[in-house]
Amino acid sequence: MSDNTAVFIKYDKKEMGYKVVHATWDEQNSATIWEKAEVLRPEGFALRCAVKMYVHLKDIGVEPEYGITPLYDPNDLLDKEQTTLEMYEVKE
Repeated sequence: MSDNTAVFIKYDKKEMGYKVVHATWDEQNSATIWEKAEVLRPEGFALRCAVKMYVHLKDIGVEPEYGITPLYDPNDLLDKEQTTLEMYEVKE
């Protein structure tokens, strides 16, 4: 399996909610895929939506290679500099 996709969960600071999309790894930062995504509140709804999407994709035979991938730090959603988990730095 090498479809290079994942179910991404992103926190949208402007709309103060979570968005969930199925996309390729290279598309995760593309604004166009996130524009179409529905805003979900609270975090539990977004996680439930991501799991349902993953299970549906698995059932139809296109299971995402990278599973469910959050693009936010749940402990610090208001940090203006953070855009992905890779850029997150622990503050001491």
